[in-house]
Amino acid sequence: MEMRAVEGVAIGEDLTPPAPPIAVALHDSRRFINCSACFSPLASAPPFSNHANHVPSPSPFLRYCSPRCASVDSPLHFSSAEFHLLRQSPPSTYPDSSDLRLSLRLLHRFETLRVVPRNDGVFDRIGGLMTNRAELMRTGSDEDGEVMERIKEGARAMAAARRTRDGPDLESSSAGECAVEEAVLCLVLTNAVEVQDSAGCSVGVAVYGPSFSWINHGCTPNSSYGFSTMPCSGTVPRLLIYPASTDGDTANGNELINKFLSAIGNEEGYGPRLIVRSIKAIKKGEELLIAYTDLLQSKGMRQSELWLKYRFTCCCSRCNADPATYVDRVLQEIYVVDLDNPTSTSINNSDGDFAIKKFIDCFDDAVDDFMTFNNPTSCSGKLENLLIHGYANKKLKPGGETSCQRFKLHPFHHLSLNAYTTLASAYKVLASELLALDPKNDTDRFKAFSTNKASAAYSLLLAGSTHHLFCFEPSLIISVANFWTSAGESLLSLVRSSLWDSCLEFSPSFAESSSFSSQSCNKCTLHSRVKASFIWSRDLNVELSETTRQFLNCVTNLTPKFWHFLINKGHYLNSVKDPIDFRWIESTEFSVLPDHVASSELKSDSETEADMDSSCVRTGLFQIGFHCLLYGSFLSSVCCTQHPPSNGDQLTQPEGYATGTPTTAGTGAVAPQ
Repeated sequence: MEMRAVEGVAIGEDLTPPAPPIAVALHDSRRFINCSACFSPLASAPPFSNHANHVPSPSPFLRYCSPRCASVDSPLHFSSAEFHLLRQSPPSTYPDSSDLRLSLRLLHRFETLRVVPRNDGVFDRIGGLMTNRAELMRTGSDEDGEVMERIKEGARAMAAARRTRDGPDLESSSAGECAVEEAVLCLVLTNAVEVQDSAGCSVGVAVYGPSFSWINHGCTPNSSYGFSTMPCSGTVPRLLIYPASTDGDTANGNELINKFLSAIGNEEGYGPRLIVRSIKAIKKGEELLIAYTDLLQSKGMRQSELWLKYRFTCCCSRCNADPATYVDRVLQEIYVVDLDNPTSTSINNSDGDFAIKKFIDCFDDAVDDFMTFNNPTSCSGKLENLLIHGYANKKLKPGGETSCQRFKLHPFHHLSLNAYTTLASAYKVLASELLALDPKNDTDRFKAFSTNKASAAYSLLLAGSTHHLFCFEPSLIISVANFWTSAGESLLSLVRSSLWDSCLEFSPSFAESSSFSSQSCNKCTLHSRVKASFIWSRDLNVELSETTRQFLNCVTNLTPKFWHFLINKGHYLNSVKDPIDFRWIESTEFSVLPDHVASSELKSDSETEADMDSSCVRTGLFQIGFHCLLYGSFLSSVCCTQHPPSNGDQLTQPEGYATGTPTTAGTGAVAPQ
């Protein structure tokens, strides 16, 4: 089955009213800092209990923000056996118990509604939602076998918790029979989505009803989804989608519609509400598509992830394009240089698999230094080396001689984009560590200032790179909005830094207004357009095009003047002529520096930090950051449901709301139908 548009809709329209979840569960790391019922951040006050309604004593495993939330959620916590699951040892394959706890809550909800058959059937659907159990429990490879064993182990843990709750003699929880638990866990793994807070951090998982879970995947989606913990205000959006039978059977289609409307009426939950929104214009009767996976991955990675998680092969227009689309080509493009004949060419398929495996191993090793061993210095050094020099490989020639090849990533390769993200974070952490060692040490302060600049530069490069791809694939709007916002925040944080006075001999005087209301650009109307975006009184498609044009005009004029102030000698950034305008790539030969040339010898052919007029640097960086933050906010208003801010100068998205962006960890996205 699939979901289609009831009528033609423009870009940036809500397609569904805010839908409460059927069941939710916080991640383990969030159980004591977010409310278990509504997911709102908790204040420092003690958790509420609800003795007045004679519910069980508050659990030591959960917290609530109010008596109302406690009265709604606490009984479910105990009756679903979630409490008992948390008391027992978690399965080794589930370091985070949220999937299992969500499954228990969902199973209890299904049993209450009497929609779980008590037999030995295959449980294709429960409550109208696909379980995908038959496919997930099929073994065809080692990875498939690992998925099956993980499901079996999780189901056994769920069954053990239910037996502890009910007693071992009850038929519904008989030892050794976990078919129902397996089916519901498969349903969760297939349908659950990561719920994100307003900062884009995942706080938990949730399963929503057919109005969302029946929407299929596409690598060029026309819709997105977002979450809100805020109560609805004003006019509630109409339901602008309907289920359609894929076989064209009208009778079956009518039956689906009746079941669908009935299911909608039963969606009475409490927790983060979900809204589906158009990110492209959609015609009447056109199928709605959302992304189940990260769209900035290569085709091969998307296909692999979709198969492993959902057991289907995507056949969308982007995946079936022959030749591959420009975006997919550069996301996986690797260049090879034979050092005996130093000319760069695109890598062939036979060498491509070897090269990408080596690059992934090197990348994972660098990231592990940062994430596992808390060593941002080692991580940044390895990633810089990987981006600058690539990967060297000795190859045996037919005559017995050896040649040395060096593989290099395209600047838009998906690993390059991931490296920019990691480097921006690693340099930021490194700056904090340097200041923590000795805040008064001039050497450490200067290094901290340099690493802060590098962090901001990589954030800007990431935003500019993904925006270039966005120009060819509009479905990337969610990622682009997040990256421009992050770049703006990083640049403004650098501008506000107290390190300027001690690190620059002629530090410019700078006074930033406490509110953006007094800031404007005499070359564009971006500020007024962003504030107006909350009103929704015009053709948003036209606004998007015109706002993007004005934004690019400003930042492409500003950035080259200050780019080389941000970059430090020895960084990969020295090879980036411009982080916004990438026409330099077309004239750049992807060759490799000889091994004897140290990265510190890289020179820029543009003005250096010493050549610049320091009196305008800080103000110029503020202007760039201000534009980035405004444009990111504007894009967010297109792909997120925005409420008019109480203060006209408030330019951030509402507290508690985030756009759904699929991740490579956790339960991922909704079910293929």
